[in-house]
Amino acid sequence: MFLVFQIFVRASDVLNLNEEAFKEIIQGDGLFLVEFFAPWCGHCKALAPEYETAATMLKEKGITLIQVDCTVETRLCETYEVTGYPTLKVFKDGSHAPYEGPRKATSIVSYMIKQTLPVVTSISLENFEDFKASDEIILIAFLDTLDDPLNDLFFSLASKYRNKYSFGLSSDPEVFKKVKVTAPAIYMFKKAEDVYIVYRGKYEYGELEAFLNSESLPLFGELLPETYERYISSKVPIGCIFVSSVEEKKMFEASLLPLAVKYRGKVSLVTIDATLYGGHAENLNLKQTWPAFAVQETASNKKYPFDQSLELHAENLDKFLDDYVSGLLVPTIKSEPLPETQDGPVTVVVANSFKDVVLDSHKDVLLEFYAPWCGHCKNLAPKYDILGELFKSNHELGKNVMIAKIDATANDIPDNLEIKGFPTIMLFAANNKGNPIEYNGPRTVESFIEFIHQKGHHRVNAMQYYLTKPSTQQESDSSDTGSIEHDEL
Repeated sequence: MFLVFQIFVRASDVLNLNEEAFKEIIQGDGLFLVEFFAPWCGHCKALAPEYETAATMLKEKGITLIQVDCTVETRLCETYEVTGYPTLKVFKDGSHAPYEGPRKATSIVSYMIKQTLPVVTSISLENFEDFKASDEIILIAFLDTLDDPLNDLFFSLASKYRNKYSFGLSSDPEVFKKVKVTAPAIYMFKKAEDVYIVYRGKYEYGELEAFLNSESLPLFGELLPETYERYISSKVPIGCIFVSSVEEKKMFEASLLPLAVKYRGKVSLVTIDATLYGGHAENLNLKQTWPAFAVQETASNKKYPFDQSLELHAENLDKFLDDYVSGLLVPTIKSEPLPETQDGPVTVVVANSFKDVVLDSHKDVLLEFYAPWCGHCKNLAPKYDILGELFKSNHELGKNVMIAKIDATANDIPDNLEIKGFPTIMLFAANNKGNPIEYNGPRTVESFIEFIHQKGHHRVNAMQYYLTKPSTQQESDSSDTGSIEHDEL
């Protein structure tokens, strides 16, 4: 008996399947990439042409790309825990895993082909050229024998990064002659630049991983949503050049190429389209006038903006970068002015006062990180003011506890603090300021009081003082639902 199911074949080679057809195909042999989408989703629409192009390119390799419309196949999407669109999953041999590559056709093709290869490909003279040309970034280990301890190290690295890069291993003396290499050695081959880079560090996992992450970056790239994660994970400082036109981009790529070579591995030079991503300049403490340049340290998020009163050309930038790598530059901090007075019930903190007011204080400090536009922050404000007034107006309470707030959109936040949404509330206990405790309970005055009492170093309990406050203040607090929702960044 033949199973009849519905398949819609588009002009490209993407299959749009219903639940019955999906289950039938996935249970068979083969490699599949599945996009769970919604027709109204903007990101899905942007992905569509790339996905279709990739489907055509992969068809001849026996790799199938599938779409599932989650507005129709709701049960199927619930089965695979689809919570956002598009969600991409790789299916192979009855199991599935998230797709973790960029959403460009060439990247999709490269990622899916890697799923058909072993973690490390054995390289001989016959397949060397084909393998070297099979991916943008190739890492090959040349070993006299497979018993070399470097083999295990190389395999561990390949297992972690197989979806991003291709890894090969050769013990063939004929290959050694062709490449003119003496084993043991590790080479990186970069197709776009038609170069190979020799690894000269210690044969230790951390050093080899750092080499892979830094040297795999383009000599002079472009910072885009799909490339941002690669630059961040490399931990190499990024030299961001904001440009406002294609002509300006080409001009800087040509004139600054020698600097990209000179500072390779120390600073990764990239262009940023200011017409699309100019807002990032403010994150780097730059004014939105173009062109502009700043160095961003990805590991610490320290920022070193180039003086915008100076002309941005190769000579000035060379001096700036030389001073940076020599440790002569001081990072800038975005900060509001220091408050002239602290008349309000809640102490106002800015970046330039964070250390003095929060970290160096002998008090337990409850600090709210907020954004002026955040609706949840606005709802919290009346209750937070009541809390602040409670501690500020009572000497016994206020001598050991401070209620404070900081506008996290107008002030740089210390690197060790992770603010994922607004409001974020943390308690900096007097005896452990380096490890603040995030508050995730109901946003009521009573709950804040209990949190400070239980988690603060001084164990201050303000509940009896709060209960003697006028009932109108307590009523304004009890009207809140106690929501712990956040406005995302």
